[in-house]
Amino acid sequence: MFIFLTSIFALPVLSQTNFYEKQEIEKKVVKDFQELIDIWTEELYFEMYQFGTTRSRKKLTKIEFVQRLVDLHWKPSIKPLKDEKIKILYRNFAIIEFTQEFINKFDQTRTVEKRMIFPTIMEGSTWKIDLTQLINIPYEGRIPEKAPAKKPMAAKTVKDATSDATSDQAAP
Repeated sequence: MFIFLTSIFALPVLSQTNFYEKQEIEKKVVKDFQELIDIWTEELYFEMYQFGTTRSRKKLTKIEFVQRLVDLHWKPSIKPLKDEKIKILYRNFAIIEFTQEFINKFDQTRTVEKRMIFPTIMEGSTWKIDLTQLINIPYEGRIPEKAPAKKPMAAKTVKDATSDATSDQAAP
């Protein structure tokens, strides 16, 4: 009896969404995620913690989360999300995929774009994410460094060429 009642109440949450529901869910996911990115850009880390899922907030305290974000050298730029794609798996579970530009906190001329994927879960009236995924951004992959200045190559002189001889040769 318990299994039957549980399955009846779980069906509406797990069922496929119709076209209009899908549009509303996509708008809400993008809106909530953009709000999180905006708060991060302003470096309001204590406020960001509220966007974490209950499960991730149990793993990571607010102080640990804030300290990890303060220690990061990168933060999102003010540019909006690019190429966002939302995949709705259930009415309360979606995946957002997007490209975000990050800037270096200490050298604002250094930027990097990252393609990222975040699972999001509806908790209450807000789409939440796993906070542990945030504290590692954008450090997966290679971050481009400034190219070193090229040194002009000096032509070798005859004396330099003779000094390159191996020690096996006998001196005259």
